[in-house]
Amino acid sequence: MSSSKLNGIFRSMKARCYNPNRRDFKYYGAKGVTVCFEWLNAETIHYCNGNCSKGWKAFKEWTLFSGYREGLTLDRIDVSKGYSPENCHWVSMKAQNNNRSNNHFITYKGQTKTLQQWADELKLHKNTLRGRLNRGWSIEKALTTTSNLKEKGYEEYKSKR
Repeated sequence: MSSSKLNGIFRSMKARCYNPNRRDFKYYGAKGVTVCFEWLNAETIHYCNGNCSKGWKAFKEWTLFSGYREGLTLDRIDVSKGYSPENCHWVSMKAQNNNRSNNHFITYKGQTKTLQQWADELKLHKNTLRGRLNRGWSIEKALTTTSNLKEKGYEEYKSKR
């Protein structure tokens, strides 16, 4: 694990919540998202240069025991709550994108998934599914109609264009 990469994640987490000059502040700090006292305290500093703060040490220790590995991102389990050991975990970017507050959720036959999750399951492009719904198709029709590309094969479709 690279301490500098992890320290960058730590600094970005704090900045999203407390720096109003960040363009993503409106989605975090302006909405009341905070960092727990354990990870953010009066001794927190921006860079760890051998004289690490208590907050940084607590965050790094949590990271070592919480499944962090290269390529994962810090994700809040409940987006209405702040950053804390109880509300955070490490996930892939794809999983994190499914946890966004602006996702389009679709419920069909008792299952609620994001538009992207339905598209992945049905092997459709998300824009195909989005376009169907935007044209007024019912959810059932949008999810159960097979794609011409799937039936004919992409190469055949491409050659006719």
